[in-house]
Amino acid sequence: MPGKTDPVLVEAAIKTVRQWRFNPATNAEGHPRTAWAKVPIRFDLGNYKNKTKEK
Repeated sequence: MPGKTDPVLVEAAIKTVRQWRFNPATNAEGHPRTAWAKVPIRFDLGNYKNKTKEK
């Protein structure tokens, strides 16, 4: 991850990704094949910022 990362956000990302389920990539015959994917995870801290201002 580029730059500084907040451990709370990292843990939230890991917890979320562990719940994902993927169907395997397949070749022309429908057999599973090796594949890699890079999936960015973006956080919207808009609500978080509003909540911290209220305290």
